[in-house]
Amino acid sequence: MIILNILLVIIVVFILICMVKINLNFKFSEDKEFDCFIKVLFFKMQLLPYSGGEKKEKKKTNTKKEKNKEDKKDSEKAKKKDKKNFAEMVENIKFYVDPLPRSLKKLLNGIKIQNLRVIWCISTDDACETALQYARCCGLFYNSFRIVKSVCNVKVDKIRIFPDFINENAYCIVFFRLQISVGRILLCALGYLMTIIIKLLIKRKRSD
Repeated sequence: MIILNILLVIIVVFILICMVKINLNFKFSEDKEFDCFIKVLFFKMQLLPYSGGEKKEKKKTNTKKEKNKEDKKDSEKAKKKDKKNFAEMVENIKFYVDPLPRSLKKLLNGIKIQNLRVIWCISTDDACETALQYARCCGLFYNSFRIVKSVCNVKVDKIRIFPDFINENAYCIVFFRLQISVGRILLCALGYLMTIIIKLLIKRKRSD
């Protein structure tokens, strides 16, 4: 009975973890400022803007002898790499890449884009250039939006793209909330691992 209770608790905890939603909020304001953060339950992690200190790399001065030794080592390494069979490398890469599209498709189908808001004002110094740029931007945006909508579940709050021939004040405001469950990520990862394991087993049987 104790073991069954422990198993039930583990299953319930796992189900609750799978139900947890990961939210990614992205905002691009009129002042050309980025704001992006991930939120999981009560935990929040800021991604943009990132204020990380720049690391300074120390430059090492090498003598001519050391440089010659390094050049010889590099040439030897290059020769060894050239000896490897390129076809085998391609096959190995293909072995792990082939199952990825299915897993990625399942992952993308589970993504929800909510509260999509795009306000894009297009303006230049020349009226003809503004009209041409407006046409290009509309084509680029709506084609990209059609592709995203065919893959993900998108809920639009507001989309407005317009030219400004008078004020010549170009700006763009973008906001969206991307949401996906932990369970969906785990299922996609497990599906990918299972396909790789099955392929490896089949490969071993053929080789035997």
